[in-house]
Amino acid sequence: MKKFSLLMMALSVFFLASCSKNNESAKRVLPTDVITAEQVSQTVGSYSLSLDGNSVVDMGSNTYKAVFLSNPVGSNPSVTVEITSPGTSLSEQNIEASYEESYEKRAGKQRVQGIGDKAFVAFPYVLFLQDGYKVKISAGEGDTQEQLDLLISLGKLVSENLQNYLDTQTNGGR
Repeated sequence: MKKFSLLMMALSVFFLASCSKNNESAKRVLPTDVITAEQVSQTVGSYSLSLDGNSVVDMGSNTYKAVFLSNPVGSNPSVTVEITSPGTSLSEQNIEASYEESYEKRAGKQRVQGIGDKAFVAFPYVLFLQDGYKVKISAGEGDTQEQLDLLISLGKLVSENLQNYLDTQTNGGR
C-alpha cells in the first residue's frame, strides 16, 4: 500500500509538471509564427532574405530569436525578430518591467504609435509590448527617415500578425 501511495504521489507530481510545461508552451510565440522570410523581404523591398539556418534560436527566459539574412549573405543588412513570451516562469509584469528598463537605458529613443500596446524606436531597433509579449525587431542600418520607416513598417506587420496569431490560438487552440 505504501508503494502504491508513493507511486500515486510521483504520478501526481509528474502530471502537474506536465501541465505547467504545456501551459508555458501554449503561450510561447516564435518569431516564425508571426512573420515569414517572404514578408520580411517584401517589407524591406530592395533585396531578399531567408531564415538563418532555417531555425529559431532559443535565447532562454522564454525568448526566441529569428535572424533573416540577405541573399547572398552579408550583401545587405539582416533583420532580427526576437519575441519574449509570458509564462509560468516569466510574468507579464516582468516582461513589462524589462521593456521599461530598456526604454530608460536608451538615449535618442522615440515613442511610436500604432504598434502594439506601446512601442519605441532606438536605432537600430523597434521594441514593443503587446498582450504581455515583448517584441524587438532590428533591421537596416543608420538613423535615417528611411530606416525609421522600415522599422515602423516591420513593427506594424509583426504586431498585426501577432494579434491574428493570438486570436487564432484563443479561438482555435493549438
